[in-house]
Amino acid sequence: HNMDTRGPMPSAKRIDSLPSGDLFRLAIEPIRDRISINETPDVYLEGLSKVTEGQSLLYAANWCQIEVCNGGFKQFFMNSTGIVGPEAVRGFNMIGVLGAAEVVSQSMSKLGKEYPRNRTARNNAVWEIKGLKPEAEDWDPFEIFDKQFYKFTGTGEFDNQADTFVKANLSLFFM
Repeated sequence: HNMDTRGPMPSAKRIDSLPSGDLFRLAIEPIRDRISINETPDVYLEGLSKVTEGQSLLYAANWCQIEVCNGGFKQFFMNSTGIVGPEAVRGFNMIGVLGAAEVVSQSMSKLGKEYPRNRTARNNAVWEIKGLKPEAEDWDPFEIFDKQFYKFTGTGEFDNQADTFVKANLSLFFM
């Protein structure tokens, strides 16, 4: 059963004075140490069950955009952060960035019918796709998705999108 992990409600004055991106970061701050993306899927899912849904979905969407903006979907899937894939889709939908949710979902479908939360399985799935073009060492099967993703969100843009959602739904994140 999800615990109430919302933080204390910031004053309207504080909210208005926060730089872009700081409001949503404040919203997910209480759960950062409760969710482990570096462990097994079971440990990750157990962590999710102990935090509010809004926080976990925003946390996942944030990790996804950090990784994709840094090194594309290939990096997102190859790194431990790829474990948050299904929640990232739901997170982008929640904050209203439906195009990004759709692109994440499409890129995930390349890894098989059932999304591999296990990092080794995910990496193997990526290498299987790459195996189709062994001659191209640096070939990135997700490049097309990267370009589509950047049409809907990006580093600075996500900060604004997430802040706007949190501001409109303060009670989901603060008490």
